[in-house]
Amino acid sequence: MARAGRVFQARWLLGLAGVLAVSAGLASCSRAPKAPDETGVCWHAVPMSDGTIKFNLLARNQTSLELCAAQLESMRLRFRSLGSAQKSMLGAY
Repeated sequence: MARAGRVFQARWLLGLAGVLAVSAGLASCSRAPKAPDETGVCWHAVPMSDGTIKFNLLARNQTSLELCAAQLESMRLRFRSLGSAQKSMLGAY
């Protein structure tokens, strides 16, 4: 009888751990960064140490996502020529 009680407790704890893990996962989804929504503007996104993201204006009057990506790539190459080891850039359009 004592063994059955331990098995029940173990299953209950595993179930509780699963519910907590799912809850934590859903809570983290609700904290997604909110990018600026200005039309035709390309932003450079910088992850900050506190977990937030800072958006810096990169270019205005961009007519497509591809042009924004080209602006980000151009910025990355300029940084590389100055000695930066950064291999990728984050951005928003």
